[in-house]
Amino acid sequence: MKKFVDNVFESLASLDFGIFYPVIVSSVVAAVFLITMVIGFFVYRIRRTDKTSMLALSLTVYT
Repeated sequence: MKKFVDNVFESLASLDFGIFYPVIVSSVVAAVFLITMVIGFFVYRIRRTDKTSMLALSLTVYT
């Protein structure tokens, strides 16, 4: 597993995204933000508790 992860990171490091790098990074960050919000919404909806902590976590990830 470690060798697989090392190979993945080496292949990603060898790629040259050039001008698309900022677009890719911002898209990944926005995707993580949205995934965190959706998961948090459904988890806390099931528990019926306050959503403030998941909102704070997703905003922290987004920034």
